[in-house]
Amino acid sequence: MQQSRGAGPIGTAEAARLDYGAKREIGRPEKAVVGRKAAAMVPDGAALFLDVGTTIEACARELPRRGGFTVFTNSMRAAILFDPQNHEVHVLGGRMAGRDGSLVGENVIETLRNVQLDVALIACSAVDDSGRVMDFDLAKIAVKRAAMAASRRSFLLATHSKFRRSALGRIGTLEDFHVVVTEDSPAPDAHGG
Repeated sequence: MQQSRGAGPIGTAEAARLDYGAKREIGRPEKAVVGRKAAAMVPDGAALFLDVGTTIEACARELPRRGGFTVFTNSMRAAILFDPQNHEVHVLGGRMAGRDGSLVGENVIETLRNVQLDVALIACSAVDDSGRVMDFDLAKIAVKRAAMAASRRSFLLATHSKFRRSALGRIGTLEDFHVVVTEDSPAPDAHGG
């Protein structure tokens, strides 16, 4: 008999959840490719949301090479990659949810309800066989959904390692995203053109 912990038995998706330190080391080249492609698709001067996660951080390392973005993020790690002299950066305040520097809670969601953004760059933990885009942390899922609702376009950033997996909660489906960026998706036109 399997012991259970949290939402499911040990040995299911919950057991596959990795610590932030481990996530940073896995698939670095693939995440860099996804981050570079996604950054190239963001229009110059866009108002954007940056989610949390190591793939988003790869994108956030690319974006500051261009100027003039208005950035809203619940990722302390992503925020510090931007020079406030070249970008307007809003760190959405809330409760720190983990070593990844993520902030969650009603304050984050309320801010997102009151802004209109051009692009939301969203990460996930899994995309299952039916196309459900999933994550483990329900508080982070609430922020992702609020950011998508506040944005004209939503980009999902996911390496192939995220596909054919499952997690605890549903962010949405692949169809809810305007663009799905993977390491082998077509190269975008530069700067959202």
